[in-house]
Amino acid sequence: MDIQIFKDYAEVKRQISALEEQAKLLQGAVMQELEKSGKTKEETEFGRFSIASRKNYKYSPKVEELEEKVELAKIKEREKGIAKVTETHYLMYKDTTKV
Repeated sequence: MDIQIFKDYAEVKRQISALEEQAKLLQGAVMQELEKSGKTKEETEFGRFSIASRKNYKYSPKVEELEEKVELAKIKEREKGIAKVTETHYLMYKDTTKV
């Protein structure tokens, strides 16, 4: 088995994690810059930066009850073999070198 490919994969995942943390910090700074300038969008030589929004809904107890019923119906269909199963294979990785 080529152990180098495992080492390379782990290193790339560590780099991605570090870059995602850096991007998260920069994202806040970029948003602050846009808000300070009173803009929601800025075209730059690096690309278009936009402040977007997403609506979230809090449903009534009646709808929540219906959702619970649907979940129970799904469980029953799985148990009875009615629900069709699809399976996807993917790689899981956990960095065990961190303390």
